[in-house]
Amino acid sequence: MYKNKVLLWLVIFLTAGSIFIFSLTVLKPVLAVFGDYDRTEASLSIGDWNYLNDDFVLRDGDTMAGDINMNNNGINNLAVIPADATSAVNAGYVNSRINSSAGGTTYINWGRADCAAGDTLLYGGFGFGATYSVMSGGDNDICIQLPADAEFAHTGLIADRMYPSMSGGSPWMPSGYDPARSFVRCAVCYRNQSACYTGYGTHNCNKGNFTDKAYDGYVAAGINESHTLSRERNCVNRNFDNTGGAATTWGAAWYGSRIENNFGQAGYDNLVFIRCAVCCN
Repeated sequence: MYKNKVLLWLVIFLTAGSIFIFSLTVLKPVLAVFGDYDRTEASLSIGDWNYLNDDFVLRDGDTMAGDINMNNNGINNLAVIPADATSAVNAGYVNSRINSSAGGTTYINWGRADCAAGDTLLYGGFGFGATYSVMSGGDNDICIQLPADAEFAHTGLIADRMYPSMSGGSPWMPSGYDPARSFVRCAVCYRNQSACYTGYGTHNCNKGNFTDKAYDGYVAAGINESHTLSRERNCVNRNFDNTGGAATTWGAAWYGSRIENNFGQAGYDNLVFIRCAVCCN
């Protein structure tokens, strides 16, 4: 009977030891295999077995003790916005930050008080310049914002006297610009992450990567037959907004610009209004 009890305890001890050894020698290798475990050493030491779990990164978060070489592999699905200045960021976040600081350009939409779709209206107003019949003052018209947004200072009587810019007598431009004697609206517009230029001679925007058109129209300036003050030429939107009211007193009158002498060059036709377009990239 005594020998049987000793044998029974021996079996129990050996069984428990076998389970322990199994867990030590089998479960960890299984964990290593299914976890794609790979060590550079040819064999695992006893110390390696004791700290095998330290060689794995916990899925719910862990702390590294050294650098990780991604070996030209990527890291995907990073947080959209980094938690702090030391956090990794995804490419989309970096691009958005670059684009937000990439600057842009401004242009004046002559003839309208709004901007092209997607552009920001900085302000709308009316064009003003020196009167057509006096050889004094500036020769360029400017877009002055509406009184609700502007600040005006009333000072002395001697000044550069400015009058509202107006469309000229009919026909002052190609069809679509009627009626004549209408105040010229204007808008100062901002286009983000872009550059723009005004092209003269066409309504098309097809040069290089400047293929996005802000607006097109015709070139206008002061008439050179009876008006004594020369005016700066501007590209006036052919979708002209004439709701600003008709003028009864002439100020700076605008007329379409046209070629009078093509100096023998084919294509520069005489007596035709000059097309223009504001083109952006």
